[in-house]
Amino acid sequence: MSEFELNLEGAGNEVTAEGEYLAVCINVEQGYSKNNNPMLTWRFTLLDASPAADVQLFTALTPQAMWKVAETTEALGLRHNGETKVSFDRDDAVGCYCTIAVTHRQGTQGDRVFLSADSVFALSPERASEAKTLWEAKNKSTTSSDIPF
Repeated sequence: MSEFELNLEGAGNEVTAEGEYLAVCINVEQGYSKNNNPMLTWRFTLLDASPAADVQLFTALTPQAMWKVAETTEALGLRHNGETKVSFDRDDAVGCYCTIAVTHRQGTQGDRVFLSADSVFALSPERASEAKTLWEAKNKSTTSSDIPF
């Protein structure tokens, strides 16, 4: 008998539609791009998307791309009133709510469609409360019985 027995029927056939979604930051880490430029990789869970999805946003830490870092940190509440300097830890970013504009991009082989996070927007307090409720409900509904083995 095999250690893993999985039903992959319909796997990968449905892609979340392009649009704007409530999201929560679930990770941010520093690394390097393919061009060896320093960057931050932000990972978000889309809270009101169907099918459920996670997206990544890449922000290069180069002078010509710092506008994207400013936009993202402002939307997540890590930067306030146009501050010119921002300092935060991973734990400060994780759990922050926002709206993400998502588009489709073609895979390098042209065979798959991927979600791409294009822009991040701040939420009003009401929408942030809605996002928090969705996130809490999503976490309550996920159990070890959801794992298919």
